[in-house]
Amino acid sequence: MSNITITTCDQGSVVMKDAEYRQDTLLFSAADTWAEGTILARQLLNNTIACVITGTGVWTVSGSTAAGRTLQAGNYVATAGTLTSGVGTWTCAAPDGQSSTCTTTAASDDLVFEELGLTIVVVDPGSETNFATGDIVTATVAAQTGTPLVCYDVDGTNGAQVPVGVLCYEMVQTAGGSYAGDYLMKGVVNATRLIIDADGTGANVTDAVIDMLARTGITALAVQQTATLDNGAT
Repeated sequence: MSNITITTCDQGSVVMKDAEYRQDTLLFSAADTWAEGTILARQLLNNTIACVITGTGVWTVSGSTAAGRTLQAGNYVATAGTLTSGVGTWTCAAPDGQSSTCTTTAASDDLVFEELGLTIVVVDPGSETNFATGDIVTATVAAQTGTPLVCYDVDGTNGAQVPVGVLCYEMVQTAGGSYAGDYLMKGVVNATRLIIDADGTGANVTDAVIDMLARTGITALAVQQTATLDNGAT
């Protein structure tokens, strides 16, 4: 007797079996609709990085996190070395004491500290005064209050790039803010119904994404859409 061919079929839901749910806070940045099957991540740090300049340089600056990176909560302190007409080498110390340097080629260059995952974006306010030797930029990274759930983003930052769960029903909010909701934290899901919110589809749900979900206890299975659940019979 030949072995029975078992076809895992699409039952019309992202959830397949063994689902375990948890209620948590979901953070909407603005009015939005999150579809059933949206992959969720946890926002560990606030993406808004406050910057303060100490010294004689006058610029408008803001901080940003490199794609796919998570910063540390606390102060990143960037200090200018010997600068000539605002150009030269800066050294940045992270909250844990690690350091990184960057050398600019123009007075208006951004300060990119690749090893730390931090960029200090320089904006010309129209009447700038070049940075000078010894100037300091302090970029403060704050922990996200309550570390809420957000939509997973392949190129996300500060935790949004690490999937931790799946939304199992459509959620519609008419304004940004924090909302209570349930999400699947463990179980078996239909891989073809997973969605990355930034895409609006599952086109970029790669094996790497599925592997990251598996590490949280969520198994994503490939399924087949069939007209009749026949296990291969004609």
